[in-house]
Amino acid sequence: MGELFHRYVSFTPMRLRDLERYASEMEVQIGFAVNRRRKYLLDELEFWLSADTDLETWEVLCRPMFFKIADELVQLVRDVYWRRKPKGPEEVTDEMKLRAKAYPVTGLIDFTRGNALAFCHADKAPSLLLWAKGNRASCHVCNKRFDPIDILMIRDGLKYHDAVRRLCAM
Repeated sequence: MGELFHRYVSFTPMRLRDLERYASEMEVQIGFAVNRRRKYLLDELEFWLSADTDLETWEVLCRPMFFKIADELVQLVRDVYWRRKPKGPEEVTDEMKLRAKAYPVTGLIDFTRGNALAFCHADKAPSLLLWAKGNRASCHVCNKRFDPIDILMIRDGLKYHDAVRRLCAM
């Protein structure tokens, strides 16, 4: 009974904004913090469901705790869903940005001999180099680096959101 009461009193519900604050303080990614919290809540649920108690203790401690934990799990899933969902036609998610940046630069620029003509200025000799490790292109004439999003923005004159959406659709 002592351990049950201690766990009941020490449980503090959290929202996604609390997890974001703690994740930034501990310098971890928010996805890692959310997954750790979800695992902790599932372990707590298992503990409270498997607690061997009498009916009165179940009604006073275990049952309310079960609903506290279940409510937090549902709220966490809901908050994560709405955080990832684009809020309008101009908005892009973090996942879309990562997918767009991962699009191969060689699919946008033809590097047949290792170099290519730069699209950011008038170029007679190839001055654009491919940095395959970072999936970037670099111009040694104007000293600029480009990721796939930058390439579409400059070459095709797209806005950032449109470039990300086009790369995700490719």
